[in-house]
Amino acid sequence: MSKGMSGLGAMLAGDEKATTQNLLSKLVGKYQTAAEQMKALPLFRETEQLHRGYYQYFSDARQLFSDYLRVQSNLFAMDEATGKPVAGLLMGRKQNLEQLDMNNKALDEQLRQQFNIPPYRY
Repeated sequence: MSKGMSGLGAMLAGDEKATTQNLLSKLVGKYQTAAEQMKALPLFRETEQLHRGYYQYFSDARQLFSDYLRVQSNLFAMDEATGKPVAGLLMGRKQNLEQLDMNNKALDEQLRQQFNIPPYRY
């Protein structure tokens, strides 16, 4: 997995490449479903910022893993918006996604304290 996420995944061969592509495809589907479900939920004023933050996270994650999958097939894939190689943009986008995740978790914690809501138990 770490090899696939490093941006060098297109150089993987055989079973390892197929496994990585399968995993990435599943992640794309997972985040697509999560974004669709989040979009379908009603917005409430008190949690609107968190709702939008999680929708953005799911959408951005879906696109990130989709682009990792693109790089698996073509190491030289270009980003249509910037004209730059997708592989060169992945690490920065991954870091942005991690920052968004941290911001969402901090806002979630703040809202739970404000409205006295216990943490979700899995």
